[in-house]
Amino acid sequence: MTKGRKTPDRIERFVLDVARSALGLSADQIVAKVSAEFRFEIDKSTVNKIRQRAGLGRGKVFARLSSRGLDFDEIRREQLRTAYGAHQRELLGTVAAIGDTIRDFATVEGLNQQLLKGPDAWVKLPKGCSLLWRSLVQHLSQSTIWRDLDSWRSAATKLLNALQELDQFALQEAEIAFDAPVLETTPTDGPRLTTGFPLTVRDCVLRHASGGIRASHGLRLTWREPGMLSTGRGLYLTERLTVAHQEAEAQFHKVVERVIGSAEGIAVVSALCDVEKIIAKVVSTVDTYRFMHDIPGDCDLCPGASAP
Repeated sequence: MTKGRKTPDRIERFVLDVARSALGLSADQIVAKVSAEFRFEIDKSTVNKIRQRAGLGRGKVFARLSSRGLDFDEIRREQLRTAYGAHQRELLGTVAAIGDTIRDFATVEGLNQQLLKGPDAWVKLPKGCSLLWRSLVQHLSQSTIWRDLDSWRSAATKLLNALQELDQFALQEAEIAFDAPVLETTPTDGPRLTTGFPLTVRDCVLRHASGGIRASHGLRLTWREPGMLSTGRGLYLTERLTVAHQEAEAQFHKVVERVIGSAEGIAVVSALCDVEKIIAKVVSTVDTYRFMHDIPGDCDLCPGASAP
């Protein structure tokens, strides 16, 4: 019996040779052949483990396929091709998710969503299954994508911090310009600005940084209710406001222009430019893998340890 001790290599090789040459043999039959050839006792569980390690665990299935004219090696190659194709599709799906996350990050909506999450949840990548992520890291161990992603995280965090500082500056400028404090809710007593006002200014600055156009171009204040104004994102002014509608709109555009020209505004434009350059590199790398339909290299999960 071989329980509790290692099966000699020559016995393992003999078991594999017999199993491959006669796929339909049972474990009992292989045990008998080993005993007759070597006068060595081996138990059925050890035979089955040796066959399973070599991908021979489904002897009856292989035997049926073999009876149709397919030999073991051809069957095994087909198995590996199928498994490797599925493995590649999973890796490509993970790479595509990285590309989509990176691509959407620098949009106005993407940045606003990041800021809503809070610093602890910033610049997170969709890693999904930890085993699959580790597999991707092993495949692309020589790729520049990991260095570029580290650069993206650093630059993106810098940009989000700059946007938070911009929001605070925009809020201060708005309160000074309109002589009205910012509140969470629409007031009933005296002129007030809602918390959406600095967010509207932020949107304008980001449009300016991305497109190089006048930040508040096309954005006009409209009457939402009698005596109240809105930018569509949250500037409300009660009827007690002492300036006329046109003057309020002009004042809003002046606030935007002051914020763009401020140190905070310049920092956002610079940080966004850095992020967009890095995103372009990452997206280019990701798209190359996607259009190749292949992730180079190998990993611990690769069927057969490498592509067949």
